[in-house]
Amino acid sequence: HRKFIMGAPRKFKTDSNILSLEEFGKNRGLEKTKEAYTNEMEQFESNLADAMQCSMWANYFHRYCRLHYAEENLVFWQELQHVKSLQIGESDQALLNANTVTEPEMRDRIKRLVERFILEDSPYQVNIDHSMRQQIEDNLKTLE
Repeated sequence: HRKFIMGAPRKFKTDSNILSLEEFGKNRGLEKTKEAYTNEMEQFESNLADAMQCSMWANYFHRYCRLHYAEENLVFWQELQHVKSLQIGESDQALLNANTVTEPEMRDRIKRLVERFILEDSPYQVNIDHSMRQQIEDNLKTLE
């Protein structure tokens, strides 16, 4: 095991350990104290969306998810947030505004999300219960 780690790329070596808040700050040349990090973490504790707006916490959470084999959940959430931020409009509006898509484009984006993260045996299947999965699949059929 040790031989494998010694030959691994630097990024893997860093990611193979969850850093304490102090180490996380030191590795990035940050000057905050552990107390400051803890206070910031408590502020974001109840709202993932706010925490993900802070690049440092977003990177830390991404690393945590990767190390705990849950990265697909974070990627799904991020892609879902992007789809939710889109507005449906006419095709001429969609050409002028990057956050506007046509109704068929929105259906395609939702369908790709479901195919990528929800369907049984999808490449990045998130862990949800069977009844929720079935409900989403049924709703997808109504979009088609």
